[in-house]
Amino acid sequence: VFVAENISYSPKETQNFTAESDRIKKLCKKMALFIDQYLQIASIRNQRVEKLNIQALPMLNLLSELIDSTFSTDKHRIQIFENRTPFVEVTNRPDSFSNESSTQKSEGKWFAEKSHLEAIIINLLSDALKYSDGSVSVFFTDISLYITDDGPGLSTEAQEKFGRAFNRSNRPDSTGLGIAYVKSICELYSWSLGYRRELNKSIFIVSIQ
Repeated sequence: VFVAENISYSPKETQNFTAESDRIKKLCKKMALFIDQYLQIASIRNQRVEKLNIQALPMLNLLSELIDSTFSTDKHRIQIFENRTPFVEVTNRPDSFSNESSTQKSEGKWFAEKSHLEAIIINLLSDALKYSDGSVSVFFTDISLYITDDGPGLSTEAQEKFGRAFNRSNRPDSTGLGIAYVKSICELYSWSLGYRRELNKSIFIVSIQ
């Protein structure tokens, strides 16, 4: 019979064990997130828009709720601008809009399944906050959502592969799955997802046109 003896470790060894344990926990958490995101993309690609639980979602209310609940610690860094694009105020907005997938929009409401619109906002806002030290701005109109940050932006190569899974771009700690998931949701609704760089700001754009 083996009897374990009491083993003592030096403070340095204990510190090393703790650091290694924390590193393994972070890797496991990252892997779990990786698997979850990959499964989410696969699930979205198998869905049909006519079978979704489409709701009229007031964009301003949804943004405010998510910022209070999901981004409470970074709330002071986020600004919301209603009925505006990043650089030009919208003066002539349509009363309604419809596209091929019968998703409509009017009076500041986006028609979609709530979990899908939440996922778009959370993923884009998370990236903007993660890769920027300054403030992040959210602009929206009846047909478009813009999230801007003052981070370093995407390289030319990354922009060419924008929206593809595993596009690590110039962000070595990124798998690209979050943006790929957002793109999959946009494709489900026949929306578009884009990126551009203007005035030293990164702009992520979701449009239902």
